[in-house]
Amino acid sequence: MHLALVAEAERVKAGFRALSLPSLNVSKMKRRNNSLLFLKENKLYFQVNQDGKTYSLHSELLPITGKVFFRAGLLNNGAMALSINNKQIANTLASGLFTKPLKTDLRVGVEDKQGRDKIGDYPDTFKLRAALTSAKLEVFTPGSSKSLASTGKPTVTKLIVVSVVKDVMKFDKPLITAKAGTVVQIVFKNPDHMQHNFVLIKPKMLEKVGAAADKLAIDPNGTKLNYVPRMPEVLQATPLVNPGGNFTFTFTVPKTPGDYPFVCTFPGHWRIMQGVMRVTNPNL
Repeated sequence: MHLALVAEAERVKAGFRALSLPSLNVSKMKRRNNSLLFLKENKLYFQVNQDGKTYSLHSELLPITGKVFFRAGLLNNGAMALSINNKQIANTLASGLFTKPLKTDLRVGVEDKQGRDKIGDYPDTFKLRAALTSAKLEVFTPGSSKSLASTGKPTVTKLIVVSVVKDVMKFDKPLITAKAGTVVQIVFKNPDHMQHNFVLIKPKMLEKVGAAADKLAIDPNGTKLNYVPRMPEVLQATPLVNPGGNFTFTFTVPKTPGDYPFVCTFPGHWRIMQGVMRVTNPNL
């Protein structure tokens, strides 16, 4: 199911400690399969729990008072995104969509679960102290006429298959090409004996992203983040793909022609596993 949470909150001077909008339980097991949106320490968090794993992202510090429009979504490829005032400020990858129908357990504004009964890392027992307006939850079946993935879906103009060269720590295509502003689909295959990912980077930002990936190698949350640095220099990224697995994703090519590096950011890989997506002028 595609999932989108949309609302606007006007904060009073006292602020609000936490907002749960909403908590969607699809299992009786805590933190098994559910999602939630909440405020903690003046940051907005979007968390998805799937099969015992937690995927989370959050905003920077929010204004003390005033209106905040926010949108959080989980899409068909597992992409999670959080937007504040119509600007995307964070994204990450979950394992995918929820595969079972969501059951009734919608909680908004008040949460009385404590300790191990909580499904997120929000404070124990809180109430919303703000004016919540225009709130809505959108849940669509993949492929339906109202699905986020099918509404206005652009046409893929090019299919690119990139594989890992087994036992060599290299991509089989060191150079791929695409026209600026077009929509491409990349199928990333991993026939190797270890995990790999595919991370597309802004031009001339390879070393910066690589240095951030090195830090994730010793970060306790590195695995949960798929060793993908959360920074604007990263344009697209797959999760870690297991041996024998593959991952398909579709995106719009940047409008600016140039050489966009792609790497594997699994610890110790990025200096060896490199390639370039050459973005060309569509009019030439």
